[in-house]
Amino acid sequence: MTQQQGQGSGSQGGAGQSSGGQSGPAQGRPAVLDQVSSTTFDDLEQQFSEQDRGEWDRLTQSFGWSKQQSDEVWNWFGQRATQDQKVPGMEGFPAEGPQLGNK
Repeated sequence: MTQQQGQGSGSQGGAGQSSGGQSGPAQGRPAVLDQVSSTTFDDLEQQFSEQDRGEWDRLTQSFGWSKQQSDEVWNWFGQRATQDQKVPGMEGFPAEGPQLGNK
């Protein structure tokens, strides 16, 4: 995570869009996240898990992010949550599913 520090301060100058190429739903990790520390990422993850969009917007504005960048990362977290959802009733089992007939 040391490469994050090398890129951090360059994008706040006035470029509203991170890399300019992602206009639809973000399928990969948004480029703007390459500029945040692990602590900041954890803060974003926490705000998303609480579904507190107002606080999320205040937090991302404090980073100098545009509304588009904020929305892109919010949507990316939403996609991750959808992909990571557990199958109902399977919470107590390992990720590969229940082990039947362990011998």
